[in-house]
Amino acid sequence: MNNRVLIRVDGGPAMGLGHLIRCTALAHMLEGAFNAVFVCQQGAQYLENRESGNGFDVVQLDAVLDDVEQLIRLSKVYTTAEGHPPLVVLDGYHFGADYQLKLKNNGLRVVSIDDIHRERFYSDVIINHSGGFSREDYDVPMETLLYTGLEYCLLRPPFLQAANNRSAKRFPKSSIFICLGGADPNNDTLAVLDLLYRNRVVDRKVNLVLGSAFQHEDALMAYIHKNNIELEIFKKVSAEGMVGLMEEAKFAVTPPSTTSYEYLCVNQNLLLYKIADNQKRMEEYLTGVGMATTLRSFIGDQQFRNNPDLQNQCFDGKQRTRIIDIFKNIA
Repeated sequence: MNNRVLIRVDGGPAMGLGHLIRCTALAHMLEGAFNAVFVCQQGAQYLENRESGNGFDVVQLDAVLDDVEQLIRLSKVYTTAEGHPPLVVLDGYHFGADYQLKLKNNGLRVVSIDDIHRERFYSDVIINHSGGFSREDYDVPMETLLYTGLEYCLLRPPFLQAANNRSAKRFPKSSIFICLGGADPNNDTLAVLDLLYRNRVVDRKVNLVLGSAFQHEDALMAYIHKNNIELEIFKKVSAEGMVGLMEEAKFAVTPPSTTSYEYLCVNQNLLLYKIADNQKRMEEYLTGVGMATTLRSFIGDQQFRNNPDLQNQCFDGKQRTRIIDIFKNIA
């Protein structure tokens, strides 16, 4: 057995940091059983700086050379003396069927992290931590193992711990939490603030978290100053810091993404604001089962939607054990 896992993932201001964040979560979840090596063409700087001391090795690919051939060569470097190659994780919509087949044809076992089932997959394993998916949604070989649903959420350690302790903790709901992800490419943060203040929804302190790839600060600050908005802005917030901000929130506004899952590990009263087309299915699931509502619906009726029993069932803090078992099963 080879306990190395090569995680091929990219991120940045244009594509966002969501793939990097959930792969960082995956790497933490595998710690103690597997050693992750991140392989990036874009976004390695965000991965290395996002959390101090994350301790993961990072390999930067050459943008000029063939992507998959570089990954295949790298896999040989991490193959054991006994000839056992590392597992390969792919997280990104540009790692399509041809990419997967080239890895498979070179004797590599492949795990794909997915959330949109856009095309045929040839991976050995697919993990889709969105709710509401089934095998019928996928075009896959019969032997492909598919794990879907919130029980396989990729969550960083502080959020798993918060999920275990959620029912035992009570905090004053002294603020409103807003975070539109690590990059927010279209400055939807400004649109959310405008909706909240124009509709007079804000009745307490606002804690606004800006991701490390956010590039619209000048426009955002101009809007804040023009409208005399009082809020506190947080940058480069650790996972532990995010838990603290979420714990004190009366409600939160996030995209239907990993950030929303992180919040549901900690608290209730989640309002969703979709910032990308690939978030539509997750928005439909979370609102459909009553664990969230959309920001626009809330502005219309001022009603939160919560389903605490299902929330406790889905975010039970046992995701790490399930993920490790998946990887041990194919290693």
